Amino acid sequence: MPSKLVSNSCDNQPNIVRSLNAYAIGLFITLVLGCNAALAKDLVLVTPSSSAIDVRGNYASALLIEALNHSSPNKYNVVFSEPMNEARAERQMHHGIHAHVMWAAARTEWDKTLIAVKRPLLRGLLGQRVLLINQYKQPIFEQITDIEQLKKLKLGTGHVWSITRIFQQNNFNLVTSSNYDGLFKMLAKDRFDFFPRGVNEVLAEVQSRSHNYPNMVIEKTILLQTKLPVYYYVTPAEPDMAKDIEVGLDAIQKNGNFDLLFTKYFGQLQQELQLTKRKVFILESTH
Repeated sequence: MPSKLVSNSCDNQPNIVRSLNAYAIGLFITLVLGCNAALAKDLVLVTPSSSAIDVRGNYASALLIEALNHSSPNKYNVVFSEPMNEARAERQMHHGIHAHVMWAAARTEWDKTLIAVKRPLLRGLLGQRVLLINQYKQPIFEQITDIEQLKKLKLGTGHVWSITRIFQQNNFNLVTSSNYDGLFKMLAKDRFDFFPRGVNEVLAEVQSRSHNYPNMVIEKTILLQTKLPVYYYVTPAEPDMAKDIEVGLDAIQKNGNFDLLFTKYFGQLQQELQLTKRKVFILESTH
């Protein structure tokens, strides 16, 4: 009888050891992952506006996270800043405390104060502009055959936006505002005639504001085109962060994940905006 008990105890020992080993391995993995998460560095991505319905940053944040997951997994925890415009963000990023990264249209002066990761994020889409107008003005735009006629109308734009410099250089008649949401209100009140928007952003803007501005539509016949690359800009206090973003973007460009994400967000633009059927007016740019 005793020998039988000893035999059973010995027979069960490998199962007990295996169970303990499995538990220990699982606990170790949990602890390692927990430590990695705890040690991850916050990367503060600039939120470009205070609008609750502004989704312009969704693609840029998703692309950044995808890139960092390939170059430096578990190293960063992407969080979002309080809303700030580009001018304030650029100042904040000098110190790299309240803002580390922003996505923005290129500005040559920022090359001297920030680290530009010169991998085009939008592949030229922000430089392709369709016009938001009040619906009753569509016949006016249908009659326009050259850019000089368009310049006689009032154009609404952001006061500090990179595209505004291009409009100025091309001698448009500008009405500016520092308030992103305010520009839609100004258009509705006929403070200006048209509001050029990047083809990458206009569909979501109209969809999310159709209830408040039922007369606001996308003009059907005109496309403005200029060179306006969009990059990630990184605080000079974090050069390793900039390198990780660059390496990650190159990696997802190579493995096809960049293309997949780009198509997910923007693959419908040609069909919905009929870009190839529009009159194209070229704007000169220093980029």
